[in-house]
Amino acid sequence: MEHLEEELGFLNEVRQKLSESAEVNYQRLADFDGRKTGHDKVDLESSDAMQVRKVIEAETIFLQKARSIGDINAEKNALSTLGLAYTRLGQTRKAIQYFEEQLKIAQNIDNSEEVCGLLANLGDAYAISGNIDQAKTFYEEQRLLAESKNLPAYVGSSYNGLGYVYVKQEKIEQAINCYLKALASYRDLEDHEKQLELLVGIGLNYRKLEQWEKTLEFCSQALDAAKYLENRKEEVQLRVDLAETYCKLDKRDFAAAQLKLAEESLKLIQESWSASLNRRVEQLRTSQNLF
Repeated sequence: MEHLEEELGFLNEVRQKLSESAEVNYQRLADFDGRKTGHDKVDLESSDAMQVRKVIEAETIFLQKARSIGDINAEKNALSTLGLAYTRLGQTRKAIQYFEEQLKIAQNIDNSEEVCGLLANLGDAYAISGNIDQAKTFYEEQRLLAESKNLPAYVGSSYNGLGYVYVKQEKIEQAINCYLKALASYRDLEDHEKQLELLVGIGLNYRKLEQWEKTLEFCSQALDAAKYLENRKEEVQLRVDLAETYCKLDKRDFAAAQLKLAEESLKLIQESWSASLNRRVEQLRTSQNLF
C-alpha cells in the first residue's frame, strides 16, 4: 500500500505539472533562478546552475510524458522551460533547438502572441551565439507579424532586437532609428522600465557618434526616467554621463554641478557598485580639473 501510494503521488504530480500553463512554467524556472536575469550566463559551478539542471531533468521527463499522451499544450510548456533553462546555462544551441520546436507548435495553433515571443527568444539566442544575420531574420519576422496583428509590445521588442543587431554591425545610426521606434512603442504602453533602458541606449549610441547635443538630450530624458523609477544606480551613472557630455560641450559649470550631485548621492548609498562609480567621478574630476 505504501508503494502504491508513493506511485500514485508521483503520477498526480506529473499530471499537475503537465496541466500547468506556460506562465507557470516560466515562473517555475524564475523561482529556481531566484531572480530572472534575462540572458546572463550562469557559472556552471554555482548552486544556481545545479538547480537549473534539476529543472532540465524534470522538464525532460514531462516533455516525454506530454508527447506520449499527445498533450500539445503540455509539450509546448515543457519545450518553453527547457529553452529558457538552457539559455540560462549559456547553452544557446540547445536553447535554439527547443525554441524552434515550440515555435512549430505555436505556428500550427496560430497563436500570434506566442509566436512573436518565440521569434524574439530565437533572435536573442542567435545573437548571443554570434549569428547576427540569423538573429536579424527572426527579429524582422517578429516585427512583420507584430505589426500585422497590432501587438505593440512585440513591435517594440522587435525594434529593440534590430537595434542590437545594428550596433553589433557597427551601423549606429540605423541602430538609433530602431531604438527610437522601440521607444515610441514602449511610451504608448507606458512601460517606464523599457523607456529608461532605451533612453540610456540611445544616449550612449549618440555618444559613440560624438553627437554631444543629442547625447545630452537623451541622457537628460533618461535621468528623469531614472528619478521617476527611483533607480538610484542608473541615476548616479547618468549624472556622470551628463558631466562627461557637458565637458565635451565646454559647459564646465554644468559638468561640475552634475558631479556634485552624483557625489552627494553616493555618500548616502552603500552598495557594491558605489566604489566603481566613486572612482569614475574622481577620475573625471581630476582629468577635467573640476574642483
